[in-house]
Amino acid sequence: MAATILLLAGCSGSGNSADEQGIQIAVTVPPQAWLVRQIAGDLVKVQTMVDAGSDPHSYEPTPAQMVALAETDIYFTVGIEFEEAWMPKLSNSNRSMKVIPSDTGVQRIVSEHSHADEDGDEHAESEHAEEGTDPHIWYSPKRMAIMAENIGRELIKFDPQNKAVYEANLEKLLAEINQLESETASKLGSVQRKHFVILHPTLGYLAADYGLVQIAVESEGQEPGPEAMAHLIETAKNNGVKAIFYQKGNSIKIVESIAGQIGASQLTEIDSMPEDWPKGLMQAVDGLVEALN
Repeated sequence: MAATILLLAGCSGSGNSADEQGIQIAVTVPPQAWLVRQIAGDLVKVQTMVDAGSDPHSYEPTPAQMVALAETDIYFTVGIEFEEAWMPKLSNSNRSMKVIPSDTGVQRIVSEHSHADEDGDEHAESEHAEEGTDPHIWYSPKRMAIMAENIGRELIKFDPQNKAVYEANLEKLLAEINQLESETASKLGSVQRKHFVILHPTLGYLAADYGLVQIAVESEGQEPGPEAMAHLIETAKNNGVKAIFYQKGNSIKIVESIAGQIGASQLTEIDSMPEDWPKGLMQAVDGLVEALN
């Protein structure tokens, strides 16, 4: 399959198409696409490789995506597993494409390796560094602001004649992100409890930024075994967890089972990679406020 995709990309031609269709941008996840559109508007055409309904751990580009990449001017990476597997191949399909990290300067937290925090009083930043980093940086307004600045700076470098447009839009965007950060801090700063259970550890950055404790059911995409599940149930009960979060599109069978065992009455769906980033962020924040009060 990969060989066929690359062959199609190679046959489509390459070269800078900005003069004809605007700057061709590719990103990995929908929140990045939202940033690019806020900064560049109609000056760019954006392709998202891994959409909201796909698994970034196992996703493979479609032939149509590879053909489009052959005409892409800039690819903004975000540091997730899909890129580790595919970026060398994507770059080879279009050697004139600039591959630029959008996450330069973003402080990462480590991924949760265990299914629950052992002592219940440490948040996500205190886990074991050797287990890798959490990829879900878009669930932190502070980190989204850094990515916005990175993207804006690179667009200005690539297209200096529209510098004034990019700068004005970036200033407006940063003001919006800062306002969302203030709202998030205000809402999560007043919650009564700190612990919440979530199917996939998507909200680690919100937990780290605002002093909450995320108890993830899955670890590295795998459901817990009997011992880990027993520990998760005990941790949730000991910390009065009354709500469980799950990701849009995922089966909630295991979530319903855990809810029954810990007496949780609230099951809340979140979007792990929201296309409308402000809406997705505030839905998660409001869900946490309801769950933790």
